[in-house]
Amino acid sequence: MIGYTGAEVGRSYGRMILDLDGMTCASNLPAFVEHDREKRAGYSDRVRIEGGVLRVEGILLANEHGAAIARDADQGFPFQASIGVELTRAESLKEGDTKTVNGRTFRGPGYVVTKSNVVECSFVSIGADGSTRSEVHAPSNNAAAAGGALHARSRSTSSHRNALACLGKRDLLTMSLAEVGSLVSADFAADAAVRAEFGGDLGVYAAYRKAQAQGLVKDYGR
Repeated sequence: MIGYTGAEVGRSYGRMILDLDGMTCASNLPAFVEHDREKRAGYSDRVRIEGGVLRVEGILLANEHGAAIARDADQGFPFQASIGVELTRAESLKEGDTKTVNGRTFRGPGYVVTKSNVVECSFVSIGADGSTRSEVHAPSNNAAAAGGALHARSRSTSSHRNALACLGKRDLLTMSLAEVGSLVSADFAADAAVRAEFGGDLGVYAAYRKAQAQGLVKDYGR
């Protein structure tokens, strides 16, 4: 996710630019959908400012919001990104004033935020900074995201080990996510342990199976 490109953004009170040199952020940021704190989609495990942009990498949760982001991204939806920021120091520029910020010239009237702290990031349909983007891990967006989200919570159970043994790696690689979901639905419905493991979400389980075939997640105990 590129959360901020150093560009100016419009606000109800005027134009604004965040100075990347004065920006701080924790490595473990919550990731929401459209800045809605009730829609927790994931979290970051690496945040850095490099190449003049704020980059955020992390994990999607295996819940309805994370799964929805993964599914939409897998179908090609062009998510942008946005950040929630605490503004701690700003400088007001009058008409005709200029200031070099983030390697570009910012012209007043407007505000230069010289000190800020990033507190969250969000998947959004349209960001204030239109050059941002959110990518769910390639090569298969949904599969990679779900695999990453589920990697830490995979458990080895006999029913899980035996599930879908009839599906070969090659088949899974060539199938669409919808096709995988159709094929695994009966096994998913019949296996309580698998349903519990994946929160009852067939879409996430299908993405996990495809991610395994791509080698994006470890196949514990199998």
